[in-house]
Amino acid sequence: MGTACTPPRKSPPKRGAPKSPKGPKTPSNTTQLSLPTLWLKGDVCLLRVVYSPSGKPAFFPELKKAIGDLIEQGIGSLGVASLLDNKGNLLRNDKNFVVQGVLFTVDLEGDESDEVKRQIVHDIAEKIGDLYCRVTKPFSNATTKAKPFSYRVGYCDMSEKYLDQVVSFNDAALAVARMYHDFLANDSFDKNAESIIGTFFHIKDNDDFDKAKAEVLNAYETHVKHK
Repeated sequence: MGTACTPPRKSPPKRGAPKSPKGPKTPSNTTQLSLPTLWLKGDVCLLRVVYSPSGKPAFFPELKKAIGDLIEQGIGSLGVASLLDNKGNLLRNDKNFVVQGVLFTVDLEGDESDEVKRQIVHDIAEKIGDLYCRVTKPFSNATTKAKPFSYRVGYCDMSEKYLDQVVSFNDAALAVARMYHDFLANDSFDKNAESIIGTFFHIKDNDDFDKAKAEVLNAYETHVKHK
């Protein structure tokens, strides 16, 4: 299944035993980043970019503009999404900017172990880290000299959370519209809506279902259909 601007999603090749997670060296003359990831229901993953060791969210605009590079590398990128805190509110940094992360899909051949899943995510996270370091201009000011970026891939947390519990409702709907654009295009979404919506949204009643379905349809018509 492809996204709106990607080739059809392909299953990853069979792998051997996972290697120990590691990233490039992080010398002291670089601005060090950590890339923690979260595996969500529906085999969708969220990657955050944070400064290490402070844990503060990193700057995102350049990566957001270059997200098409991930698609060209065969990654099922769903774009950049705004993150939620534990109370369901938009997560903001100390300058009151909304914190964002990268969403991407992972295709599995079968019932892979968590270790194999983590290795697949680790490999994708390395590509995102490489892209971030390549396109993001190091910051500097009167007291801080610009340093190139380096990164280490963080731990992948295997979560049972729904997509709309970790990113904004609108961004969750847009991600689903991108994943299922072929269903939406050939009018087969309706007969599969209950399963699809129930996979990515935390549904408590019919009103929740109707709201999520309407937002997915709107996201498709507004942002996906003619792309």
